[in-house]
Amino acid sequence: METGKLVRAIRLNKKLKAKDVYTDILTRPASIRFERGESDTTTERLFLILQRLNISLDEFYFLYYNSRENPLF
Repeated sequence: METGKLVRAIRLNKKLKAKDVYTDILTRPASIRFERGESDTTTERLFLILQRLNISLDEFYFLYYNSRENPLF
């Protein structure tokens, strides 16, 4: 699973709007491409996004690697 698609799933699960997560980090078009898995972002920006999602890097790592085995993602 691409990073952006997982970030989108987490964001929607937490009922957060894209503007609340991406403002001052990614532009609207860039955030859309990122969440669709069409582009990536820098590590620094990913850390800022995770901070806004209130999720640790360890939690994200766990979800990322376990989502590969879960067909519901």
